[in-house]
Amino acid sequence: MAAEREATNRAVFHQSEALKLLADYIRSDRRFDHLDPDRLAERVAQVRHNGAVLDLADTSLARGAPAKFDPLRGGSRSAY
Repeated sequence: MAAEREATNRAVFHQSEALKLLADYIRSDRRFDHLDPDRLAERVAQVRHNGAVLDLADTSLARGAPAKFDPLRGGSRSAY
């Protein structure tokens, strides 16, 4: 995603600032209105880092959807 690269460059490679810039871009793009901008920004960064494929149909990216359990980030499965 070109917006992710641009946000990273503008933030001088500070990851947390780049995620904020990317989330702001996502908020301003009407194509992503149905998705949670912060979750999508994190997923874009995660996918790019891992060389995976971004699935925009993933229901956990929708606004108001419960977050997926991620054992690497901690959390509890009881949130489901």
